[in-house]
This record gives sequence, structure tokens and C-alpha cells, in this order.
Amino acid sequence: MFITNIFLQLIITVSIILILMSRKYYMGLCMLAGGIVLWLMRSGDPFLLATSFVSMLHQTRTYDLIISLYLIMCMEILLRSSGTLANMVNALKKAFSSDKAIIAIMPFFLGVLPSVGGARFSCPIVEESSRQYNASQEDKAAINYWFRHPCELFNPIVPGMIMACSISGVAYLEFLKGTFWICIVWLILGWILLIQPLKKNDTAENVDDKAADTSELEAKTSLVDVFLAIMPIFITFLLVVFLNLNASIAMILSTSLLYVILLLRKAEISLKDAILGAIDKKMFINIGFILYFVQILEDTGALSDVVAAFQAAPLPTPVIIAGITFVVAILTGMSQAYIAIVMPISAALSQSGDMLLLIITMVFGLAGLMLTPIHVCFTVTTDYFNASFFKVLYKIMLMIGIILAIFSGYQYWIA
Repeated sequence: MFITNIFLQLIITVSIILILMSRKYYMGLCMLAGGIVLWLMRSGDPFLLATSFVSMLHQTRTYDLIISLYLIMCMEILLRSSGTLANMVNALKKAFSSDKAIIAIMPFFLGVLPSVGGARFSCPIVEESSRQYNASQEDKAAINYWFRHPCELFNPIVPGMIMACSISGVAYLEFLKGTFWICIVWLILGWILLIQPLKKNDTAENVDDKAADTSELEAKTSLVDVFLAIMPIFITFLLVVFLNLNASIAMILSTSLLYVILLLRKAEISLKDAILGAIDKKMFINIGFILYFVQILEDTGALSDVVAAFQAAPLPTPVIIAGITFVVAILTGMSQAYIAIVMPISAALSQSGDMLLLIITMVFGLAGLMLTPIHVCFTVTTDYFNASFFKVLYKIMLMIGIILAIFSGYQYWIA
């Protein structure tokens, strides 16, 4: 209450969150601590704190988000335990005659699929597929890291996109209209700068094409595995976009269908293992308190004060949102964190039908996420390839700079 400047209040709040996160506390508990500090500075009324919690429990987005993330975990367990995910990888390796295509496609596919630890899973595939090329360890690390992450901007079942839709109240299709073209640019840029320069080694040994010996039955089975791995995402996409269903309802339908099909195929799966294995207490704590933090932002009037302050600021609002999102992403290394902190502000500042600030939050947030060593995928990838962190960072930084320049230039041109 003794600090009245809203920006100073937010700086203190975010600093508390980041300090606690650096000490390895649950992100949700860090967000709760930040929310309580903000509440103390702005109100201190225990009734408001209680009503915010009740309001959070009455929000549809709370349950839509938690159920969706829970079902993603169930889906991943079913795909992994049935062997479908591993078979899909093998099938794609046989389907493409170009090793260059495999090098790029596998990290991308495993970024789209709900596969826990996918960055680590695709590392050996990139390693094997690049043996015939003069790729350095840093080249391979950059490829694995870069091609895994464009899905953050279009995949309807990644936590960041689900949270963005839930917090902003904007339909997934509206986000897709503003972000999908960046995904295309992302992939093209990765191909031009990372894949295309790879040259065959002069001493590379010819490898027999074992795929030629694959029986017709095995080939058909492999295609089914590819279909099953992609199907839940495709069905969820259709239900969310064309039938306008909540993500949780769409996920219930797609996951149930996947389970029934796996049963009909006599796959070795356990519904009990999937249900119990998907109960991630840490995830539930994190998401619950993140949403509580968002509710405190709203109920204490912090969001309305930020809106008023931004409107009076000398810098353009898009520049401020871009800068805040980028910094928070670098400091946290988590899409949930920058979306939870900045997306409510972007949504509050956005006029009806104006998606610019929301899209800026997604794009600049992902840009910051790609450049921070706190990001788990970065650490896992560089460790696996024993690559120089700074050499990989230089490659990624150059490409992120190009992405942001293209995005910013386009937005300025159409403004």
C-alpha cells in the first residue's frame, strides 16, 4: 500500500516470482507469492483475496485448462506405452529417402506430438540422420532445437496455446490466423540456414536401404502408427476450429477415440496406468496458482491501472508489450510464465477484435524462450550433442533476429 506506482509494483512482483523460481520452487507457488505481494501493495483486504480465489474456481477457463492438460498427459502415456510413438518415428525414417528431410521433420513431429521429453527423444534421430553430412555438433544441436519449437505458435494442445486462449478469452482460430504464417517462415528459415548448407561427407559410407525389405504388412502397420500418433491432434484441431468446442471437450473426444482404437488393435495399454500416470500434482499446483495470480491481477485493479499507464506512456503500446514479454520469457524460460504474466495485460489493452498485442505476446515470448539457458530443451539438446552453448546460441540468436525483424516489419507495414 505504501508503493503506489503500478510499474514499480509489477517490478517488485515479477522480481519476487523470479527469485523464488531461481531457487527451484514450484512455478505455481512462486506465482502465488507474487500475487500475495501484489495484493499487499494494492489492497491488503483479506476478503478480496478470498473472493479472488472463489472467482477463480467459478471460471470456466480454470477447468477447461486443467482438464485439457490432464488429457494431454493421458494421450502421451497411451501413445508411448502402446509403442505407437516409437513406431511412428521408425515409419517416418523409412518413408523419406532424404536424410535432410528426416533431420528437420523428426524434431518438428515430436514438437507437435504430446511427447514428454521430446527434445531428448529427437536428438539421437538427428544424430543418426546427419552422419552422412558435415554437420558439427553445434549444427545438429541447433537443428534439433529450432525445428522443435514452431509448434508453440499453432498447436492447439500445447500448454502455452491453451493458456493463451483461456486467459485472453479469444478463440484458437483467431490466434492461428495471426501466428501460422510465422510458423511457415520459421520452417523455411530453418531449412535455408541450417539444413540446406549441409554437405555430404566425402568418406561417408553407403548404407543399405533396409526399408526395401519391409514387408507389406509391416508397411501398413507403420502407416497406421503414423495416423494414430497424428489423429488426436488433427481431431482436436477440427473440433476446436470448426465446431468451436472447448479444448477440454475436444480432448475428451479425441483421447477416448484413441483409446478405443488402441484397444481394437490389441495394444498393450492400461487405462488405469494412463489415468493415474497423468495425475501430475506439480502441474495442477502450477496451473491452479497461475490462474489465481491472473484473478488477483484483475480483482486488485492492477490490470486496469496498467492499461491506463500504458495509454499514457510515450512509447507505443506494442513496443512495451513486446519488450516486457521478451524479458519475462528470457528470465523464466517457460511459456506458461510469460503468458500468465503478460497475456492478461495484452488482453485488457486490446480493443474488440484487435489481435495485435496478443500475437505480439506469443511471438516475442517464444523468441525470448528460444534464447534463454533456463529453457529445458536448450539444456537437454546442447548436453546431448556436447555442443558449445554459446555457438548454438549465436546460430539461434541470428535466426530469431530475422524472425522478429520480419514479423515487426510486416506488422508495421500493415498498420
